[in-house]
Amino acid sequence: MPTTSPSSKDRRRPVGQRVIRPSQVGAAARLPVEPGRAPTPDEVAAITAAVFASPLVAWLPPRALRIVGIRISTGSPDWAFAALCPDGVDPAVIVLRWDVSRGWILDQVGTAGVGTGLAPLAVLEEFRR
Repeated sequence: MPTTSPSSKDRRRPVGQRVIRPSQVGAAARLPVEPGRAPTPDEVAAITAAVFASPLVAWLPPRALRIVGIRISTGSPDWAFAALCPDGVDPAVIVLRWDVSRGWILDQVGTAGVGTGLAPLAVLEEFRR
């Protein structure tokens, strides 16, 4: 007995499922919402300088560090976070805080949820989204 593939009409979707076309979905629903806000160019420069100056990462050569995904808290704008991607070492979440006299300071470095529990709870919740 010859085998035939189902027609394209039969392969569309299981009974009871509705097809939603991309044009039917709002732009906000298509992209995940990032926590906080994007930093200004001055904030990027200051945060980058704070990370490279910190004793928490001093054992890594600056050329081996990449800082990505910097976000500034909207609920408490004196906190920021980013990902630190050093060459040859596990990536880490970094948490920075604004110090009135010194500017941005690398406050915490942690991997896999370890070492990043000291920021205020509201800030941690915002950045977990």
